[in-house]
Amino acid sequence: MAITHFGEDHNVSAHQNDEKVLQGGVACCAKNAANKPGLLRLDAVDDNGNVTAYYLWVDSNGKLRIHNAIPTDQDSDGTVVGTQS
Repeated sequence: MAITHFGEDHNVSAHQNDEKVLQGGVACCAKNAANKPGLLRLDAVDDNGNVTAYYLWVDSNGKLRIHNAIPTDQDSDGTVVGTQS
């Protein structure tokens, strides 16, 4: 698995506690600024080999969103994933 830094304002890191391996995870940290949520980038590829990047993040209301670009407005860019309450 490759952990990649993408975008000037976003950082992706991996963390695992080696002493007590109770739970591992990937942290997608938000920048301490408006509209800079932590992002998870997933790439899709079509039958011709064309790659499209998709970004997942949680908006300020706790809704999971998806978009094909880094959000500039975390609460209106992209689409809310599924039905969330």
